[in-house]
Amino acid sequence: GVHRQALEQHRRLGRLAEDCGCEVVELDDDPVVVKRNLARAGAEADIVLDFLWGEPTRTAMYSIVPGRKSDEQVLTWIQIGSVAGTECAIPSAALRAVNLRMIGSGQGSVTPGAYREEIAALAREIQAGMLSTPVREVPLADVHAAWAQPDDGRRIVIVP
Repeated sequence: GVHRQALEQHRRLGRLAEDCGCEVVELDDDPVVVKRNLARAGAEADIVLDFLWGEPTRTAMYSIVPGRKSDEQVLTWIQIGSVAGTECAIPSAALRAVNLRMIGSGQGSVTPGAYREEIAALAREIQAGMLSTPVREVPLADVHAAWAQPDDGRRIVIVP
């Protein structure tokens, strides 16, 4: 049930941090601990991938910006989703205090030409063996059974 899902999520977050060399801060911890962990994780970060927006983003900015080791180091905040809210009160000082660049990631924020260039570059990296994603091939006839199986960390690829 819920406990198994929480354990699976924790395992996946740990794997994400290990695979990408990044730090994952769990936001459901004690608020003081969360703020301290965000400040530590953001002290020298180059990029924040923000799928949440809303109050978690506000908390993160208030935690990260004052703790930057270098105000000149670029911090690119990429707004990807709004799971926690469609609006966020951004502290104005954050935009003046550090080299913070906020950009969106979505259909309107990237041109079709840029997508084509990125896809080609990504394909070259995959072909060179620089990027890999563990997959589990599943015949189309077995798709229902595949979706019902527990997540083993591999992406399901449906094949005819």
